Amino acid sequence: MCNYAQRYVDRLSPYVAQFYWRGSLETNLQQNYHWWWQSFLVGGSSSIWIFGYLLWYYFTKLHITGFVSSLLFFCYGFLACGVYGLLTSTIGFLSAYAFVRRIYG
Repeated sequence: MCNYAQRYVDRLSPYVAQFYWRGSLETNLQQNYHWWWQSFLVGGSSSIWIFGYLLWYYFTKLHITGFVSSLLFFCYGFLACGVYGLLTSTIGFLSAYAFVRRIYG
């Protein structure tokens, strides 16, 4: 991983982890045993906003002509959003899991 990407992940991780600690605490206080999936899916939801921004950026700022160029833009954007969603979902799940193990274990 390049140095810039590593610095971005290092800066993003504490904020994502704090968000999921709070969410998992709320879920566990409600005695919901599906916190595993909730902590994973909430992280993936942020990639939906990024894909929405990608759509907005394509239709308002870019002047791409041609089907193949547009297809490549959306395919790479979809892959990048998927990787970002998996990254934040994994951080969220692991931090929620560590938090639950800490308070109940």
